[in-house]
Amino acid sequence: MRNIIVLNALFILVLLSCNNPEKKETEEVKTVNTENIFIGGKTYSNIKCKKDSTQKFTAYFPENYSPIRETPVIVVFDAHARAKFAVEKFKDASNKYGYIIIASENIKNGLQTADYSVNILFEDVFSQYKIDKKRVYTAGFSGGAKIASSVAIYKGGIAGVIACGAGLQQIGVKISNIFDFVGIAGLKDFNYQELNMLCKAFDEYGVNNKFITFNGKHEWPDSETITEAIEYLEINAIKRKIIPTNDNFIRTYSLKNAEKINNLIIAGKDYEASLLYKSFLNSLSGLYDISDYQKSYQILLKSNKIQVGIDLENETAKKEIEKQNEFIDLFKNANFTGLKKEISYLKNKTKNGEENYLEFRLLNYTEMLSYIFTDKSLKLNDFKSFNQYLALYNSINDKNADKEYFAACKYAIEGNNSSALKSLNKAIDFGFYDKEKILNSGYFNSFKNEKEFKNIIEKIN
Repeated sequence: MRNIIVLNALFILVLLSCNNPEKKETEEVKTVNTENIFIGGKTYSNIKCKKDSTQKFTAYFPENYSPIRETPVIVVFDAHARAKFAVEKFKDASNKYGYIIIASENIKNGLQTADYSVNILFEDVFSQYKIDKKRVYTAGFSGGAKIASSVAIYKGGIAGVIACGAGLQQIGVKISNIFDFVGIAGLKDFNYQELNMLCKAFDEYGVNNKFITFNGKHEWPDSETITEAIEYLEINAIKRKIIPTNDNFIRTYSLKNAEKINNLIIAGKDYEASLLYKSFLNSLSGLYDISDYQKSYQILLKSNKIQVGIDLENETAKKEIEKQNEFIDLFKNANFTGLKKEISYLKNKTKNGEENYLEFRLLNYTEMLSYIFTDKSLKLNDFKSFNQYLALYNSINDKNADKEYFAACKYAIEGNNSSALKSLNKAIDFGFYDKEKILNSGYFNSFKNEKEFKNIIEKIN
């Protein structure tokens, strides 16, 4: 394996904000001071870093947690700093495999001081808790996934990364600190190809990696998918002799993956089965005799469906990239006629509920671009373009949290305070999470002291 890896992955437009942020968590959490004793099986929020009390995080401790025993840790970054929500995704795996879960309450998309916040967070975590330094992992969603990868690349000392919905911060990056990598993407995620191609690039350079998909769009996966990712990291920890061999775990891991492969073959999905089989064999290599598995894998590779699957995947990726570039040009040129035509076509292709993943990803891509160009035109006070992009945004998804925030801005600018408040309320209901953005935007100053506005802000709290 090379000591330095240069990945020239496909450039995908950097996500400035996630569309449709998931709804806020409802579980009650305990707010604590750093002097508190942390108890296993509990979530603690608003933990202040000792060096800088403005830097805070949420933590979950596994049910078997002991403060005197070295414990592995996963440091999690959400694109919107939804720390408690992100922690919730990891709780099942935390209890099963004994990880402390730490999630920043400060680090999010667009934060200019992210490097500082990361350093303060890590310094505090290592000073407060007895951490197994050989088993420090990072994870993140969207922009948070890029931060998780960047920490592993530039900070070092990271055993593995779980990147959901995005890959690396930039292309052509040199990687000298080798780490395990799990890429997770929804089959309808507009960043699907980015992660797929990144994992293929890691394959070429011999980096341990696994690509996991789930039936979703640009969003955090469910806890079961997160657990699958952590199981892969556990297998690699055993292979590196960082943790003792656990025969029961390896047996269960093997049987579960073998069942998935068999189910894909039974369903006639030989290509998908071959991809999972290849990853499965790579993860087990060196642990025990897998010659029987290798023989059945070679038999599977003789299936004619595999080449068909390869050709289809390559054709789909090429078409998807071309269409994404077309959409970027249409948005840049404010070609609303062309955009409406394309969006109408994609909506018709996806409305019947069939698994047209390419069309779903492209439609979600236009939704993401709608956010970017609506936001840009608002910041430039180009209200004509703003209204046109907003109308386009609404035609794609009328239940989008960011879209409703922009609608509230539009109504406030027009002096329609009643409608602005209604849209803000909808934004919160759909999952809008950035209280500071609402309070500091300036668009709502004329009614920010009204009771209804304060009640809306309180809903975020």
